[in-house]
Amino acid sequence: MSLVSIKKETEPLVKLIEDNQDFLIDRIIYYAKKHGYTQYTSTLREAWRISMSGLSKELVEFLKIDNEASELNFRKRINDGRIEAFTILEAQRHLKRGLSLKMFLSLIKYYKQSYIDLIMQSNFQEIAKSQYYLIIERFFDYLEIKIIEEWETINQNEELVELQAENRRLVNEKNKYLTILESVPEPVILVNNENKINNANSEALDILIDFHVPGETYYSQKLRGESLPWFEEELNKFAASNRSEAKFSKNIYTKNGLRFFEVKFKKMLDVSDKFSGTIIFFNDLTKRKEIEEKLNYQKEKLEKYLDISEVIFLVLDRYGKIVSVNKKGCEILNYSKEELINEVWINNFIVSEEREEAKENFKATINEGTASSRYIKRKILTKNGQKKKVNFHIATLKDGEGYIEGVIISGMDITEKELLKSELETNKLRTQFIANLSHEFKTPLNLIFSALQMLDFYQEKKLELEDSSKFKKYINTIQQNGYRLLKLVNNLVDITKINSDSFNLNLENYDIVKLIKDIVSSVTEYARNKDRKLELILDIKEREIACDPFNIERIMLNLLSNAIKFTDKGDKIIVSVYEKDKKVYVSVKDTGIGIPEDKQEIIFKRFGQVDKSFKRNSEGSGIGLTLVKMLIEMHNGEISLNSEYGKGSEFIIELPIKVLSRTNTKRKKNRMQRDFIDKIDLEFSDIYS
Repeated sequence: MSLVSIKKETEPLVKLIEDNQDFLIDRIIYYAKKHGYTQYTSTLREAWRISMSGLSKELVEFLKIDNEASELNFRKRINDGRIEAFTILEAQRHLKRGLSLKMFLSLIKYYKQSYIDLIMQSNFQEIAKSQYYLIIERFFDYLEIKIIEEWETINQNEELVELQAENRRLVNEKNKYLTILESVPEPVILVNNENKINNANSEALDILIDFHVPGETYYSQKLRGESLPWFEEELNKFAASNRSEAKFSKNIYTKNGLRFFEVKFKKMLDVSDKFSGTIIFFNDLTKRKEIEEKLNYQKEKLEKYLDISEVIFLVLDRYGKIVSVNKKGCEILNYSKEELINEVWINNFIVSEEREEAKENFKATINEGTASSRYIKRKILTKNGQKKKVNFHIATLKDGEGYIEGVIISGMDITEKELLKSELETNKLRTQFIANLSHEFKTPLNLIFSALQMLDFYQEKKLELEDSSKFKKYINTIQQNGYRLLKLVNNLVDITKINSDSFNLNLENYDIVKLIKDIVSSVTEYARNKDRKLELILDIKEREIACDPFNIERIMLNLLSNAIKFTDKGDKIIVSVYEKDKKVYVSVKDTGIGIPEDKQEIIFKRFGQVDKSFKRNSEGSGIGLTLVKMLIEMHNGEISLNSEYGKGSEFIIELPIKVLSRTNTKRKKNRMQRDFIDKIDLEFSDIYS
């Protein structure tokens, strides 16, 4: 083929070379390794890329020359000053690195063979392949001639040999340095003490706008001496400072457009510890920033929605600190958002009596993942010390891998609702109580009037009673119901006095064991007459404590009265006295009908009565146990209930073991047995069979 219009004819070859640089690099590395050339130079792919890209660039420029070209004037065309300069530069560079002429000519053959391999594996027609093969052969023939000419001009003396050996060592060190530099996944640029570029890895070159070949800073020196336009002011300040490191963020225009980087400066020192330059590390945070901006936008959007909500929203981290709170939460707690953020929620805003339980629940939720979603009522403390009741819903917050990062809490303030509910319940109980009270007064009064009417009837008619038992029956009815009215009035008066702080106990040092024993003994015959088995178990013989014997009797008689009321014939009632942890315990246990679990909470309330269906042959206003609880608490004691429906109940009184000084003791002497009898009649007056 004639080489006329070579530009047009060689366009396919130019495109083939430009599009297949990776293939050419793979081939040259293959030949270099195969023939042992890599022991004298770098094995780094980027280093070979520079050499191959530089050579390809000169070859392409040669192929693009548009003038007459024949076999005779080929030397004239290739004798372009640019190509000759490139050849001389390459020869000098490889000579200084310690290569012999034979080795370098072999390397040139490997380059030539790489281009020939590319042509032969292409889809060109055979005639085109032959023509392109011939062009490559001629191009490399001329390169070899120029290399030999340049090599002959250098004096191969001993100093040059030493220089070559030193250069080999330096090349090896630089190869190590390049390998480390290129292994860094983020951009790295080195500048000298004048803030001019010394080196950069391929990642850094990818962000530079003015340079195109990765790694060319080391081989072609094009970047050396250049300034970084982005950091001129920052580098000057850093070089003049005493700091060894500095970090900041900045937007930088790169080949890929505007990017957001976290930039780190680190000073380099020479062997005498003098400042020699700066290493600049780049961390591309563009995607992270975009994600954060989107998240912040969504967060702000969500916060706006939450701020118009009437529900409290809190986000806690793994340590229980408040991360986020909405407007309603601030209003309820009476704090600003700034005051709440980073405060520990449980320690500062949950009432003390619920704090430990709340801590345990939170710990289990975070560490064990339990209760990932649940409802719970808590009392919280506001800024002014006010307590509010909130119905909370708690859910865990997890990351993409299921790791629990914290909890989100939503809640409704139910303080007013609970107060209203309590008030309605109180009003309901009060209404029921008044109705019951009316009935309580009406029933004994009716019975008294009926008995009186019968006695009046016999007296008016001057009729004689058939036997004295009837007369005694009417008198007993009047007396029993009179006691019942008196008991009711006494209880109401005493409750009112206790509520108004005008009720006083007459405390004295008294043997509580003897007192309980005497009470049980006085009631034993009454219980036997009702076919109940009354037992007393004493674990201690005596124990003197400060108490009001009169009111202890009222307490015990009330509990025994209830035990008799709510048991059947043949049932057992056991009274036990024992001592534990510096306290005296008195238990009244029966085998009666028991109390359902859902009714046990109300029996000590002022207007509480379990159920009218539980009144076994008895009457009651529902205030007896309220008074019992009040009297025990005035003794600094407590009363508790254990009951199972259908199996019986146990009331346990707990009294502290404390005594008065002898000067404060005013024991009443000669307590009469008759006192107990009167009290039994009084307390048991609402039992009719």
